[in-house]
Amino acid sequence: MGNLKKSVKYIVSASFLGLVIGLISIYLQFRGTRTHMSMDVAAESNVLDVKHTIPDLSIFFQGRDIEEEKSNLKILTVRVVNDGESNIHEDDFDSRMPFGLRIDGGRVIRVQVIGANSDYLSENVHPKVAGENQIEIDKVIFDKGKFVSLEILVLHPKSSNPQLIPMGKIAGIEQIAITNSFQDHEQKSFIDQIFSGPAAVQVPRAIVYSVLSLIIIIIVGFAIAGVASIPSKWRKRMRRQIAKLIPELEPLELERKRKIIEKIYVDYGSEGLNFARETVNDETALKRMTRIQHRFQGGSIVSDSRAEELVMQHRMEVEGVPSSIWPLFEGKLVSVSGDELNLDPDVKHLIDEFIKQTQSVIK
Repeated sequence: MGNLKKSVKYIVSASFLGLVIGLISIYLQFRGTRTHMSMDVAAESNVLDVKHTIPDLSIFFQGRDIEEEKSNLKILTVRVVNDGESNIHEDDFDSRMPFGLRIDGGRVIRVQVIGANSDYLSENVHPKVAGENQIEIDKVIFDKGKFVSLEILVLHPKSSNPQLIPMGKIAGIEQIAITNSFQDHEQKSFIDQIFSGPAAVQVPRAIVYSVLSLIIIIIVGFAIAGVASIPSKWRKRMRRQIAKLIPELEPLELERKRKIIEKIYVDYGSEGLNFARETVNDETALKRMTRIQHRFQGGSIVSDSRAEELVMQHRMEVEGVPSSIWPLFEGKLVSVSGDELNLDPDVKHLIDEFIKQTQSVIK
């Protein structure tokens, strides 16, 4: 009974904690920035990948030997995506500034649209090369969750990698983000990968995580309760085996009383049995325990209770189990009639004999 109450308290507390964590996660996700745009380098590859110097090898591009110049042609796949929680309209762009991206450390040769999850974007985004290293994109509507993929051919020195710099200003966004998903996916930690993504993804993800966490906590709680009860069950089993070696008594009524004493030993051990013996041999202590047992079962505390009685009752309520003399009340070997306490005359002798017999068996 005590272990069950403790398990229930643990599970209720854990469930409440899981619910709180879930609500906090949802709040934090909704509190985040609602307007966001990213330019993500989804892939990159070299047009010609010459890893070793080869004598007399020449690679000409636009009439120039790029191998001799120690240059390289790289293809970048950049995904421009609205990964926020609101749509971006044409008038959200600053009309005084071009919108697009700049390639530092390289020269843009060509740019084209190679994909999108919106027909509108694929038909209306017209990227164009402006100067040597800039790409301008039309200021069109980017609905939330929509993206367009650009393929960019860049000529750059082999000694350095081209860097993307966003251009333009969008209302509600401090700065357009540059990400490198093809690299970050391998470099991100497990936690980063779990909690990455916009709020539209994070909110249902947080709910799922909370539910799964709650289920795991409940399972672990039952497992812990089960494991924690193993030593207690094992000790009870051993005491039950010892009790079987003690001979039965005649007549049946005396054996019934002996079984009650045996129950005290099995459930509470030698310590509980000794406590029961000390209590029944002290009338004052027995009366006090009788009052405590009565209040424990009734679930109330009388205001005139003595301090030690309140301490004992509190201990019994916290542990969730009655004291080891409770089987005597259940078996009606101890009863109260008005203010008179009645103790079965066989109790003291039966407890003494049972203690002697168990000690003899153990030896």
